Amino acid sequence: MTLPRWFAAAALLAAVCATPRPAASRPGDVARSFASPARTPTGLAFDGKSLWVADRKTATIYEVDPRDGVVRSQLPTPGWQPEGLAWDGQALWAADGAERKLYRLDPRRRLVLRSLDAPGKSPRGLAWDGKALWVADDRRGEIVAVNPVDGAELGSFKVPAKDVRGLAYDGRYLWVADRLLDRIYLVEPKRGDVIFWVPAPGPFVQGLAWDPAARKLWAVDYQTDTIYHLVADDGTKNARFGGKDQILDLTHVVRNLGPGALRDVSTVIAIPSSRENQEVLSITHDGPPPAFIIDNQEQKLARFTAARVEAGQSFAPNMRVHAQLAGVQWYVFPEQVGPLNEVPAGVRQRYLGDDPKYQIWDPYLRKSAAEAIGTEKNPYWMARRLARYIDDRMRYEMAGGWEAAPLTLKRGTGSCSEYTFVFVALARAVGLPARWVGAVVVRGDDASWDVDFHRWAEVYLPRYGWVPWDVQHADQPSPAAHAEPLGRLDDRMLVTTVSGGFSKELDWSYNTNARFTCEARCQVFSDAVGEWSPAAAERRVFVAPRLPVAPRTPAAPPAPRPPATPPAPPAPRP
Repeated sequence: MTLPRWFAAAALLAAVCATPRPAASRPGDVARSFASPARTPTGLAFDGKSLWVADRKTATIYEVDPRDGVVRSQLPTPGWQPEGLAWDGQALWAADGAERKLYRLDPRRRLVLRSLDAPGKSPRGLAWDGKALWVADDRRGEIVAVNPVDGAELGSFKVPAKDVRGLAYDGRYLWVADRLLDRIYLVEPKRGDVIFWVPAPGPFVQGLAWDPAARKLWAVDYQTDTIYHLVADDGTKNARFGGKDQILDLTHVVRNLGPGALRDVSTVIAIPSSRENQEVLSITHDGPPPAFIIDNQEQKLARFTAARVEAGQSFAPNMRVHAQLAGVQWYVFPEQVGPLNEVPAGVRQRYLGDDPKYQIWDPYLRKSAAEAIGTEKNPYWMARRLARYIDDRMRYEMAGGWEAAPLTLKRGTGSCSEYTFVFVALARAVGLPARWVGAVVVRGDDASWDVDFHRWAEVYLPRYGWVPWDVQHADQPSPAAHAEPLGRLDDRMLVTTVSGGFSKELDWSYNTNARFTCEARCQVFSDAVGEWSPAAAERRVFVAPRLPVAPRTPAAPPAPRPPATPPAPPAPRP
């Protein structure tokens, strides 16, 4: 079979992309580390020259050289259960979990300068933002800003996850450590929105501190008894994690149940390309030789045709894809996102237009879009506000057809596709370019099948490009779970379809589509299935061996039964 030039070029690109890439640093990576001064470290602070480490068992605060971990001095804690530490530019703050107090200390003179009641029963992490002291309280379930003079509360927001410990303020955002999920969250302190998270360097991060000169994060872990210096922002836009080497058999079955015949059967299967989350290594097709086409959305497709399918027969072309899947995290710092006037003209032209499922001219939809974003101008926060607006008004329900965005938003329920259409419509209504992608999903085990598939949106953020924005999966109660799919993909997705709207070949579907005509009456089953198997241990089709079968010997006729003997007559009575 002769392949078109673009298909051969895509195969070559996939081979090049499959070459192992050198490891690069990313937010959360450990730049260096050294042992903590004692065995039960809790709080951590940095004054620009020294690290201060609180230790629970020794009830001591150690001054540590940040270059090599050597202890410079030490002082007793003001209470018996030291937790978080923070440096306010002139003095040290210490939280005590047993006494539920916040102490301001002069570490050189070993004096307690001030004592305040903590805003909750379980003060953990502390951070100083230049005006207020932030306190993480795991029992209260909030991170609270307090006045450093009298302890009055200035504001609060819900904790990102259940058990937060360390806090650090980098001049714009709070970094928040969660010891149960082993994560460190980047949090916007005005509303408590989680922007992204990085893996914690150990299983029990207790303390965090910010290093302004190096623009890095300090962390101390209670289990490993180690102090880590972590990369915070090194300019990395996104990075891969995890990985699966998978084989996908994507089949679209058109089964004619009769009684009439099918004519002019045409099935299209979307051809995946290599992108941030996947490397396509090879693609083959089973069935009649396909024609390779590109639709009006610039999606590459393989088209299979059959002139006739009789009653009781099926037409089932298959595409086999060998791909390496990866998770991808986008490290979007909102202040680094460019304004909307930096969106390339080609992107604006293709991904700001209307389509029947969007109806961005609809007065209700336009009013909703304006209400959602308010006066926000930053493209990242515009997209975040739209996601929150949708999730506050909709709940997931996979029923019925794919309705247009205004109707779906009014109704308040929808599938992943309808969540996506609503987001794309609202984003375009406020001038934010958006599109959608469709994928086949590894459902749990690497050897599995998918018949539901998944669709989500992508939003164009200037200086970052296209970023995944799965608003249906963001419909979660906790701040961390809500933010998880906004800028992050796991390693279960093989994207086949990228589209801005209606396709002349796929219609509003993705992955596959089929068309046909019927002679007289016919009942047709038409659906797709994706069958996954690990590439390294691909399952073999097992065919039971045929056992030798002895020729049948005619059975002998049954022997004739002897005639029944009549019973003897009864004896006469006397």
